[in-house]
Amino acid sequence: MSHNRGTLESTERRLAPITLACVIACAALGATLLALSANAVSALWVTCLALWLALTGSNVWYLLGHNRPSVGMAPVAAVSLGPAALAHAVSNPGGAIAVLDAILMGGAALIAVTFCAMFARMRATYSPAAPVADDAVVIVLGGAVRDGRPRPTLARRLNKAAAIAQQHPNATLVLTGGPTRDGRTTEADIMARYLTQQGIRPEQMVLEPTAINTKQNLLNSLELIREQGLSGQLCVLSSDYHLYRAVRLGARLGVRLVPIASATSAQSRLQQWSREVLTILAGR
Repeated sequence: MSHNRGTLESTERRLAPITLACVIACAALGATLLALSANAVSALWVTCLALWLALTGSNVWYLLGHNRPSVGMAPVAAVSLGPAALAHAVSNPGGAIAVLDAILMGGAALIAVTFCAMFARMRATYSPAAPVADDAVVIVLGGAVRDGRPRPTLARRLNKAAAIAQQHPNATLVLTGGPTRDGRTTEADIMARYLTQQGIRPEQMVLEPTAINTKQNLLNSLELIREQGLSGQLCVLSSDYHLYRAVRLGARLGVRLVPIASATSAQSRLQQWSREVLTILAGR
C-alpha cells in the first residue's frame, strides 16, 4: 500500500509520537510497580518480572529494527502492565493503590484474551495452507518501500511470489501498489523490478499501479483480471497477519481468494499482528 494520507501507513506515521509516549509511560509504570514489590521476591514475582521483561523487551527489539514505533506496540505495552500489577498486588495486599492494580490486571487480561482470540482467527485463515494451482492468478499486495527498494515486509512477500512463479510457470502475478511517497514511481513498478531481478519473466507479471489501500488493491486487481481475461485459481499473497482482512474483503466483493502467507520476521511479529488486530477492530 502507498503512503498517501489516509492509508494505514500514514495513520501510523501520524500516531508515532503518541504511540512512543504510551509505550514509555507503560514501561515506566511497570518498572515502578515491580520495584515497589521487590521487597517480597518469590517465584511468582520472578515469573511476573520475566513476563514484563519479555513483553517490554519485545517492544525495544522492534524499535531497534525499525525507523519509527508501530501502533502495535501499544497493546503489547498495556498487557505488560498486568504481570507488574500482579507482582505489586501480591506483595502489597490492600495497599493504597490496590484499585490501580486491579484495573491494570483486568485491563491487561481483557486485551490479552481479545488479541489472542483474534490471533487464532487470523492464523486459521491460511493454516493449513491450500495448494496453489498451476494456472493460479496471484494478487500480490503491495507494502512499504524506501529509496526505490521494498522494505523487508514487502521483500518477503515478493520472495514468496517469486518462488510460486518459479514452481508454477503458468501462474500470473498481479502486482498491486500505488504511488510512493515521493510520487516518482509506484509500488507495483518497484515490485516488478525486484521480481525481474529474481529471474521472473515479465510475461508472468501484470501491474496494478493505482491502489492505495487493501480494498483498492483487491478491487482494482479484480477489475484488471477481468479486463485481461485472466482465468484460473484466484489467490491473494500477503503477510500472514494481513490475510484475514484480505480474504474477508474478497468475500465481500463476491470472490473466494486462496490465501498465500508470507511469514513475518520474529523481530516484528508480535507488533505487526497486534497492529493488524487494531486495524480489524477499527473496521478498516
